[in-house]
Amino acid sequence: MAYLKLMLDEREIAHLSEDGQYLCANEGVLQYDLPLNLFIGSSRKIPLVDVVVWAKKRIFPEIGWIAKRFWR
Repeated sequence: MAYLKLMLDEREIAHLSEDGQYLCANEGVLQYDLPLNLFIGSSRKIPLVDVVVWAKKRIFPEIGWIAKRFWR
């Protein structure tokens, strides 16, 4: 089974759902403690595909620019 958790200031704020398809905010975590550009509105369950896209933009932000440059 895969394991994924989202950490903020050494505190787990979200975890992988049982079926492995969603990232779910943990109980007791306030909405304003969650990344606003990932957990949009009052959403507390995000499809894993959206999490991967979000993470790639934060970890490797220059890749999008490089790919666009070479594909033109």
